[in-house]
Amino acid sequence: MGCNAVKQQSLADDWKIYKDTFMHSEGAIVDSANQNIRHTEAQGIGLLLAVANNDKSAFMKIWEWTQKHLQIRTSDKLFAWRWRTYAPHVSDMNNASDGDILIAWSLLRASQVWGDNSLRLEAENILHDIKQLLVVKHSGYTLLLPGQKGFRKRAGVNINLSYWVFPALYAFQDFQPKEPLWGELITSGLRLTEYARFGAWQMPPDWLLVRKNDLKLAKGFSRRFGLDAVRIPLYLIWAGHKEHSVVVRAANFWKVFSGQGAYPDWLSLDDTLVHLSESMGGVEAISQLTRMVSQQKTTAKNVSMMPLTQSMQYYHASLLLLSKLAWQEMPRE
Repeated sequence: MGCNAVKQQSLADDWKIYKDTFMHSEGAIVDSANQNIRHTEAQGIGLLLAVANNDKSAFMKIWEWTQKHLQIRTSDKLFAWRWRTYAPHVSDMNNASDGDILIAWSLLRASQVWGDNSLRLEAENILHDIKQLLVVKHSGYTLLLPGQKGFRKRAGVNINLSYWVFPALYAFQDFQPKEPLWGELITSGLRLTEYARFGAWQMPPDWLLVRKNDLKLAKGFSRRFGLDAVRIPLYLIWAGHKEHSVVVRAANFWKVFSGQGAYPDWLSLDDTLVHLSESMGGVEAISQLTRMVSQQKTTAKNVSMMPLTQSMQYYHASLLLLSKLAWQEMPRE
């Protein structure tokens, strides 16, 4: 009980710093390292952390801002992916499916924690449109489009495997047990993360082209295991797939290329180049998470991830807090 109490207090302290640093007075979570834009990924993460910390006031403030400024597509309940600080604030009405999933998952969790049926209905509406507009069948897989427009090509379908938020998909499956698409998405995601092996370290890419008979690095995107793909082992562990080959390979990779304050921000999948940077707190947290589970250190007393500081950039702060939340919630033997 003592270890759990300390861990809960640490998460609460981190959440207060996160809010103070990244939550605008109007309610939006701000990506301060990216021209202060407000995107759906950030709002989804903010909502997820708010409900995890039982902070209904912050949750409702973020959700009301998100509804007003990003849930503005006229034909569905998905979200425009980005709001800028200058006009036109929303220049692209396309969505980002990871943001949609994180928001829907957060609403569903909030409805269960606070007994709010209106939030459950909001989640249901988003899930309906994810299924209708973002899930496609191709080459024997059930795929999640990264956005409604722009990802189906003549050569195949471009996907981002870090958009498979596995713990959310399992939650959707539990919520809608008669809907087969969630199970199909999970199965395809697990297969694709297993098969998408590139480069010297056999790692999955940020962006993948699913063709009729094979998988290729997507054209027009960086050919890297980078700051998108680092979320793949995080979400696998969170959903209980700690022995998945991606988790094992990522743990082995980070064991070699980490330490003294520098962590990889990307790995080239064309050669052996590994690019190290400082202030990679989010990557360090996921690295520690993979190594802890790979070493079977899955008791509360083993967790000692760094505290959040105000100097950490939005994305790394978010990965750090998600890693801590994943550690708290991942299935134990």
